[in-house]
Amino acid sequence: MSTRLLTARWYRSRVFWLLLLVGLYTLLGTLVLPRIVDNLLKQTVDESLGWHTQIKEVTFNPFDFHLAVKGVEILDETDRKVAAFDSLILNVDTFALTEMALGFEVTELRRPYVLVEVYPGGKETNFGRAVRRQAAANDSGATTSASPSEAGDASSTSDGDEGDSSSDELPRLRFDKIRIADADIEILDESQGERVEHRLSPLNLTLFQFATYRDRADRYQISIDFGHDQILSWKGVINMVSRQSKGTLALDNLQLARLTPYIKPYTDYRIPGGSLSFEFHYDVGVGANEALALDLSNASLKTEGLAVALGENAPFIELSQLEMTGGVFNLSERLGGLDRLALEGLHLSARRDPQGQLAFLPPTPEQPHDPEKDASSDSERTTQEEGSAGDAPEPFRWKVGGVSLLNSRLDWRDETLSNPATFAVSDVNLRVRNLSDDLAASLPFELRLRPEDSGEIHLAGALQPDSGEMNANLTVDAFQLKTLQAYVNSVSLAQIRQGTLTLAGELALAPKSSELGRFKGRVALGGVDVAQDASGEALLSWQDVALEGVAVQFAPLVLKADEWVIDSPQVNLAINEQGQLNLGALSKAPAVSSADGAESPVTRQVPTSEKSTESGEKTAAAAPDIQIAKMTLRQGGLAFTDQTYEPAVDIELRDFEGEIVNLSSDPATRSKVDLRGGVGEYGKLTLKGSVNPLSEKLYTDMRVLLKRFDMTELSPYTGRYVGNVVEKGKMNLDLSYHIENDRLKAGNQVLLQKFSLGEAVKSEQATSLPVDLAIALLTDGQGQIDVDLPVEGDLTDPEFRVGKVILSALGNLITKAATSPFALIGGLVGESDGLDEVVFAPGISRLDEAQVAHLDQLAKALEQRPALGVEVKGLSDPGLDQAALQILRLNKRQEAIRASLGDNATEHDLLVALVTEAGLASSLHSLPDPKADSDAYHIALKQLAQSTVKVEKSALRKLAARRAAAIQRQLVDGNGLEPDRVFVLDPVVKGQGSDTKVVIPLALHAM
Repeated sequence: MSTRLLTARWYRSRVFWLLLLVGLYTLLGTLVLPRIVDNLLKQTVDESLGWHTQIKEVTFNPFDFHLAVKGVEILDETDRKVAAFDSLILNVDTFALTEMALGFEVTELRRPYVLVEVYPGGKETNFGRAVRRQAAANDSGATTSASPSEAGDASSTSDGDEGDSSSDELPRLRFDKIRIADADIEILDESQGERVEHRLSPLNLTLFQFATYRDRADRYQISIDFGHDQILSWKGVINMVSRQSKGTLALDNLQLARLTPYIKPYTDYRIPGGSLSFEFHYDVGVGANEALALDLSNASLKTEGLAVALGENAPFIELSQLEMTGGVFNLSERLGGLDRLALEGLHLSARRDPQGQLAFLPPTPEQPHDPEKDASSDSERTTQEEGSAGDAPEPFRWKVGGVSLLNSRLDWRDETLSNPATFAVSDVNLRVRNLSDDLAASLPFELRLRPEDSGEIHLAGALQPDSGEMNANLTVDAFQLKTLQAYVNSVSLAQIRQGTLTLAGELALAPKSSELGRFKGRVALGGVDVAQDASGEALLSWQDVALEGVAVQFAPLVLKADEWVIDSPQVNLAINEQGQLNLGALSKAPAVSSADGAESPVTRQVPTSEKSTESGEKTAAAAPDIQIAKMTLRQGGLAFTDQTYEPAVDIELRDFEGEIVNLSSDPATRSKVDLRGGVGEYGKLTLKGSVNPLSEKLYTDMRVLLKRFDMTELSPYTGRYVGNVVEKGKMNLDLSYHIENDRLKAGNQVLLQKFSLGEAVKSEQATSLPVDLAIALLTDGQGQIDVDLPVEGDLTDPEFRVGKVILSALGNLITKAATSPFALIGGLVGESDGLDEVVFAPGISRLDEAQVAHLDQLAKALEQRPALGVEVKGLSDPGLDQAALQILRLNKRQEAIRASLGDNATEHDLLVALVTEAGLASSLHSLPDPKADSDAYHIALKQLAQSTVKVEKSALRKLAARRAAAIQRQLVDGNGLEPDRVFVLDPVVKGQGSDTKVVIPLALHAM
């Protein structure tokens, strides 16, 4: 039976045909289909890209529907490999046909390789260029071979096909598993002007239960290795029908330097270093109203070794680590947030260039001004605002649990200054908690930082973002003031050699309030040492200056303090050889450019108390309100040097201490002053009284006492202006100053003890006034000079200067000593007239009682001025004294003749006898007739007799000398003056203009 089946009726057997079909199916599947696939792949690549393909092997198992394509390489027109894979395996799922879909159980692509070239400009790749060129070649061939009508038909058909294929429905495909293993993608990118190479290897992708028509989520998994442990992984599910997906996306260790070429066209910044890692869970989809729903959770981000630079400069930002954790985002609920944002090891190098721009900010290009475009933009903006006014979206809500900045550093350089400022702030640590969209909520924070060479600055409290209000505790520990030296030099020549600021208290800021803010606590400046300039000459120093119990309001300025303590201050005032005071170093006048471009000093500055209003009017700013309960000064000192003198003046104020109680700017408040200290070696200075130095209207009721000041320290002054140094002397001052309502009333009581001038000093500025005489006139019996120089005047008078008035009064005193010395000493005995002269009757050298009384008064005055001597210059007047002497001598001769003539002889007889004795008897006949005029006769006779008596000039000198001797005897013998204090000068004979008496002037001189 079987033989028949095989021989006679085999073609009718079902088994035969079944075997035949199986054989044909096997033949087609194993031989024909692989060849078809081989040709199809090569043809497709050639027709679409113009490249040729090499395929090592194509196999198909028709029984398990397993298709394998192995050893594929695609070569471009230069025979360079641009794509390849080791194997492509497809296992067809026939059961998908029951769902009217094309299904695959396994789709696996092993070790694929793709070379992608991105050409300059970034708009074309090697694949895109190949497609474009091949399409152009195909279009050229079709146009050549087809007739116009055929071309038109083809065109219309193509258009129709495109219209039919525009359906949004996806092809019904199902993949139980899709896997790409160990993919290698090489990218050669020239889009940024330079060749950048990227390699994504190995890249792995796995999808499970992926279908384009099922309403269910399909699992997927992607892993891309960019090399150097840079991995992008993505796993989750996708629902193609509902267009929803959820899963986890993670990126690990992306090297940010690889992004530099791509950001270069848009910014001057570059990222020379750093890595980025992130991971988040997501749930994304499209709702019925086509609204995007996006929900992110458990998001985290981390960067390590981040560096950012501007251009080719060194990085200005270096960040060891940035980490964000617990991130959430919900688009539909408009909600986002983080559990924590932490930055560690931030190093920021900031520089401000000479134009005031931050150097790491690229310049903003100026946009051309287009009025029409601006008007159009304004119109569009107005329309948008009107259209969206009623449907504004709900505000986005967000919250960050905490932000921290740890172990960070700032390096600052300011080149706007003539000497650039550089300093560093290290150990910067900032923590902020509970940040949110509620800007009215209080944010707790804590900030710690350490400026270079300084202690820590600590600020901890709460901040309200919307108002900017802050309440915090502020501590500054030993901040080095020299850090600010470059900024000080912009306004001053002074050099801060050392000094620290210490501060502790409560700080409150309120930028939107009129007060701006407050501070309450303690402020101290310790160990301050300031030089006047770069020469290093000392200017100002103190051990400690502290304000205890400080309360400050910033605007208007209100300062209150329990105590202001100044410990061991030392001020060095110096005038250099050019007459410039070193205090000028504390301020440096700004310069303005003149019309020719040269700089000139500013001649006027608007007072700080003036403010300009919008209308241009000026209003006075509120005066500061200052209230200090007590100012305590301890061990203060002041050294004054004046180098305009030779030798230089050196005066030292030492051990100055005391208190000022209730120091206030309130005009009604009087501050009590009690200060004392030493001057020079043994001098003492005391200040006591009431002042109000902080009030606009100065009030002073002060007494200044100076005792035992050694006047030899003033020798440089006396040498220049007097012409002698001070040999010895102590000075005491008792100064009383009362200032009220701009009126000054002052007493300047000066007491000099044992004062005397020493050797002469050559000086063109020395006064010509007799200073020695003035000193002698003012020096009493105890060797003291006691002078009172009262001063009174209007302080608002621009011509009034206290020092000028005192010097003028002192000059008047010396002038009076030179011109009216006897008036000065006359005041000592209550007699101002007559002490400067002695009056004698003509021909007489005896002192009458009145002149003796005058000399007695003069002697009493000289007893009180032991440094004075009297100069007496004997004088005789030829006009008065000669006639008087003739009469005296005539009377003597008459007495001699009376003795010879007898007592009965008359005057007539005596005169006739004298004339006759002189041999002038003949002259008697020429006399008037006695009978006619007896009086005329008697006068003429007496004159004739007087002419017979001769008075020699030597007699007149002797008379002058006797008169001087009489004065000397009266002062020395009669009044007890030392003989060496009365000097008799060489007598003189001269007329002195008087016709009744002879006046001998006296002169005073310094011993």
